[in-house]
Amino acid sequence: MSVWLSSLFLLLFTLAPTLLLRIYTTRLAEGNVRRRRAILSALGAPESDQTRHTLVGFFHPYCNAGGGGERVLWTAVALLQRTDPHIVSVVYSGDGAAGKEEIISKVKSRFNISLDPTKLHFVFLQSRYLVEDASWRHLTLLGQSLGSMYLVWEALMQLMPDLYIDTMGYAFTFPVVRVLSAGRVPVGAYVHYPTISTDMLARVRARRGNYANAQRISGSAVLSFAKLLYYRIFMYTYACTLRCASFLMVNSTWTKFHINSLLAHRDAPLDALSSILHMFVLLYQHILMLPTNYDRPGSAKIVYPPCETQELVDFPLEGREKVILSVAQFRPEKDHAAQLHTLAELFKTHPEHRKDIRLVMVGGCRNAEDEARVEGLRALAKELGASLSPLDIDRRLLLNQRQLQRKL
Repeated sequence: MSVWLSSLFLLLFTLAPTLLLRIYTTRLAEGNVRRRRAILSALGAPESDQTRHTLVGFFHPYCNAGGGGERVLWTAVALLQRTDPHIVSVVYSGDGAAGKEEIISKVKSRFNISLDPTKLHFVFLQSRYLVEDASWRHLTLLGQSLGSMYLVWEALMQLMPDLYIDTMGYAFTFPVVRVLSAGRVPVGAYVHYPTISTDMLARVRARRGNYANAQRISGSAVLSFAKLLYYRIFMYTYACTLRCASFLMVNSTWTKFHINSLLAHRDAPLDALSSILHMFVLLYQHILMLPTNYDRPGSAKIVYPPCETQELVDFPLEGREKVILSVAQFRPEKDHAAQLHTLAELFKTHPEHRKDIRLVMVGGCRNAEDEARVEGLRALAKELGASLSPLDIDRRLLLNQRQLQRKL
């Protein structure tokens, strides 16, 4: 009797959540038909022509940040608008306070990219804080990844696209899209930088401190071992989520190397556990009637990011000042402090350059944490010595094209 009850419990434990998920995704799809029709009508698409339209979704919670990643996003949107009148770009963003008109205006000012508002729809998200550093003081990678899964759920509740493209590096959203769309929505990504890489594991293993490996951890063998285990599990999971994509684009040979190594990543103990979980996944796919033969990326494809060069061609080379111009958002992974240390080392080795070389940092601040990072850089410059001052930092969020050219 106990064996029979155990078998029944296991069956119910396995089937019940799957059937509930099946009901949920079916109702979600039915509601999406109505939401899709309403959005296309609001954009001016005739009801008789709406079936010909394709919704391409771009998951980019910080679409108004004005950085290089945003240039890639808006260049892609503009390309789709020029090439196919029946494609509507849907941008999932947390910049609701700015609004559609202001964002389009700033894209024109910042990047000189013109967008057609009738072929662009924004889905504004309320839970963007879940992917911010400040929300996860500990286990930040895990917290932000779980936060992105909730955030994409919020996005898909408002509108399910016909094609989903992540352009900010949130790979943990891929399986959520696969499940909630019942496998009908292809998933792709443009990866600027891997969330985790073998380089990060090597730093923890070697107990080298940096922005992602605090001194209190790198200085402790026990904490370093615990973090290495955490990174090992996270890397394995991240590799699995990348394999949920149908295609992956990257911005450089460096990123391609790391993404391809992740796609081929194997870990014997975790592989054994994964094989057990895979049986449940297959059961879920069978009950939910999910496709199991979708294309998986064997390799990432390099698509170099757009760079405006036409107006730089006429720049004169004579009489130029010795200025090092650093253009990057003040995010932790940009590691601006390394530039200050490098410059200090240069001045130490070649003091004759102190008078005529100047470092200028230009970049946007997304939040209070980025602002604090800028003040930290100013303090570090003073700490490293007067040879680095004055440190010129322009932290305007949206420095337009002409203003940037004046810096050059």
